[in-house]
Amino acid sequence: LKDISTELRIQGKIDDSAMLIQEALACAQGIIDETDKSNTLKEISTELYKQGQLEKAASTILESIECSSGINVPRSKSNALRDISIEFAKQGKIKESLDFVNKRKISSWKSESLKDISIELRLQGKIEEASSVIQEALACAQCIIDESSKSRVLKFIPSELANQGNWTLVETTGFEIPQLAVRHRCWKAIAEETYKETGWQSSLEKLQELKSDEARLFYLKGWAETVNLQEADAVCLQEALSHLVNDSESIENLLQKHAQHEVFFGNASKEKINRLNRSLNIQWALDIVANFPEEREVSYHSSNVETWIQEIEDENDREDILGWAEKVSLGKMTEEKFQERIQRMI
Repeated sequence: LKDISTELRIQGKIDDSAMLIQEALACAQGIIDETDKSNTLKEISTELYKQGQLEKAASTILESIECSSGINVPRSKSNALRDISIEFAKQGKIKESLDFVNKRKISSWKSESLKDISIELRLQGKIEEASSVIQEALACAQCIIDESSKSRVLKFIPSELANQGNWTLVETTGFEIPQLAVRHRCWKAIAEETYKETGWQSSLEKLQELKSDEARLFYLKGWAETVNLQEADAVCLQEALSHLVNDSESIENLLQKHAQHEVFFGNASKEKINRLNRSLNIQWALDIVANFPEEREVSYHSSNVETWIQEIEDENDREDILGWAEKVSLGKMTEEKFQERIQRMI
């Protein structure tokens, strides 16, 4: 009923949506299992809030809190309470959200909850509040004694600091992670998140924010692993190789992607393809292309734009496409975004 209510609201059928959410609420109040009841009430509170029923949303989230006190499984209870704290933040009740979290005593739980609240605030565009909360999360994490727990909680905080643009704290926080393997995964995760947010070139430029050899090495490993085939063109390869000079594994990784890019999306000569195949053994990719030659010819990618641009009749559209392709080559637009725009146009 809650999902149907949501769909009706999206369709603009507000009265029908409001009626169904009341039915959903009545059903939820009859749930026996406290975990299911708490989670369901929280979700219904979300929908009530989106419908503008603020008082009802507030009372429903309070019911969810009351139910959570009866949950006997510690992990389920912790998850329910964290979800409730995030729900407060989603509904703009930042003070209530933080007060709710700060009543709890377990540092690891508090830190994880504050981190999730910070993410929600950032997504809402409340950057200053998000920055303050993530630093509270860091302070809580620093109080954890057990190395395993501390590593588990801390590993997500540097990524969020990077997402908020606080690169000053990213590296120092990363080095507070006690377990080496977790710390290395953290550097790689930061690269992955930054790549997804800003594209290959901007994320590569962020390398200059990291000063230590360890952080730079594993950031680059994560970056090389994240680069997708469509963006692994000659420009990307040329800019990256000078940074990867001491990491043969990442160089091979990126070269493999570049070779596959040339096969599937590029316009490389037969001589270059043969040379890449001799060096990197990409015969399997060549076999795939040989089986689907026509599909390759109609691929609309930024890297082969000159082969299909004349199919676009409108001159202004052609200019827009060439501009977008240039942005992709400069790392200012992702290939995925380019593809979305082209699909809407053709």
